[in-house]
Amino acid sequence: MGQYHKLINTTKKEFVVGHDIGIMAKHYEQIGFEGSMADVLYCLMIAQGNDRRGGGDVSGHKFIGHWTGDQVAIVGDYYSEDTDKPEYTSLYDIVEYDKHYKNISPSIRSMLRAVYPKLKIKKEYFTTKNLDGTEVKIAMWNREWKPYANSTKLKGVA
Repeated sequence: MGQYHKLINTTKKEFVVGHDIGIMAKHYEQIGFEGSMADVLYCLMIAQGNDRRGGGDVSGHKFIGHWTGDQVAIVGDYYSEDTDKPEYTSLYDIVEYDKHYKNISPSIRSMLRAVYPKLKIKKEYFTTKNLDGTEVKIAMWNREWKPYANSTKLKGVA
């Protein structure tokens, strides 16, 4: 099936989930296109933060530079082997249940809209029912994007 990954800041106890910002969660599904997880990490790590100092600088959102200097890792759901660094073992799952960790994906969606004003989000949630009949809204970030693998530049490359 493949391994899913989250971007996790162990210093600030925050994390970003690909599915929650409108992208998929495997390595190749999170890189190589505008608004990718690589872009998210880059923007979060800009040392000058939101302080625009010249043409081409990224600005317009309070989370730009928010993780500068912090310990950050990309951790997968299969990260549980004895040979893995113990501080990251099972962290993929732990962040979802540990009340000290916060999913900042909603703020990241907002940041991506500031950095890439042309990003399109078709629908922001869908409604489903729990087994007990109660309704719940679930975020659904279905963005329009074209990974490089689908570009004409790389057509025919597996």
